[in-house]
Amino acid sequence: RKERILFLKLDQYFRSYLSNESIAFTNQQKNQFLD
Repeated sequence: RKERILFLKLDQYFRSYLSNESIAFTNQQKNQFLD
């Protein structure tokens, strides 16, 4: 089913986006702490 594959791709993309966002956020926090 195409819908299922599309959904899985979106899910994967969303998860990687969220993890990248959280990584960027923690790096920002670290930088502020070090300054």
